[in-house]
Amino acid sequence: MDRRLIPINAWIALMRGDAGWPRPLGSQGLRPAWFEVPISTAISTVMADGVALSDDSKLAIVTEAKSGANVDVDQARKYGAMTLKDLRRIITINPPKASKTKVEVVYAFLEENEERILKGIQQSGLSCATLAVGGRQCRLRVPSGSELKPFEVPVPGPPPALIQVDAESSDDDIERIFVAEVVAAMSRGESVVPVIALVDRVPFLTMLSHTTRSRIAVRVTDVLHRAAQTTFFGDFTVSRTTGRVRNQRGGTVTILRNPADSDPRGQTQGWQRLLRQASGRRRRRRPEIEGQLSLDEFAGEAERGDPEK
Repeated sequence: MDRRLIPINAWIALMRGDAGWPRPLGSQGLRPAWFEVPISTAISTVMADGVALSDDSKLAIVTEAKSGANVDVDQARKYGAMTLKDLRRIITINPPKASKTKVEVVYAFLEENEERILKGIQQSGLSCATLAVGGRQCRLRVPSGSELKPFEVPVPGPPPALIQVDAESSDDDIERIFVAEVVAAMSRGESVVPVIALVDRVPFLTMLSHTTRSRIAVRVTDVLHRAAQTTFFGDFTVSRTTGRVRNQRGGTVTILRNPADSDPRGQTQGWQRLLRQASGRRRRRRPEIEGQLSLDEFAGEAERGDPEK
């Protein structure tokens, strides 16, 4: 998993309890609602990495997830200026409780950077909760008057890779994830797939803001277009739309050669070929997440003579 994504994935896991992780945030009624959301404040717009809501809508948590050790003081002050009205412009809160919802800010970061992060937050004048993510424990500290309950809990290791990709991910990561989604489309017998539809099939990406989903769709279009001209030449093509449509939805993938259309032996060879081509593009296999296709699974199913399950 990309080091940049460790804090945000830990924040999610502490709500959901995935992969054996404790869920002290989830036990406080919190659930993830949005990711990478632009929120306009009285100072300026800030891109929040995550927003969580409590089940009773009494609490909204806006989170800045940092893998580095530096705090952007101006950004922290924008978080400090955020109001419930600002948040309600971009998310829906249960109307009967909306006027009573309390907004709190959490900075999530790697434990090794805690000292510098806390110093930067102090310099900004922001009063917020802090979530330190370590290899063996996670610790939430809260300011006076917070609705959040502090905790220090052991964790079984790195957080599960619930979010594996974002708009800043490398081309290699984007290709790895979205070629797998193209192959999944092949297995379903699809012949034409909008790139934005591939984006929406990757777990958690539907919870991104429209702006961020569009940015990812454009990145995915460019990466898959290059892959279709090289490693996967003859398997699929990617058309690039232009203007406003491109900026909102990316392009379109057209399947040219589908192993599922071959006889049983041809299907086996076809899935295995795709696996070899994809494996040649990465040095080592990375763990997949629940709900996301693995090309290795296709190869295994093909060898059993059942590639379409």
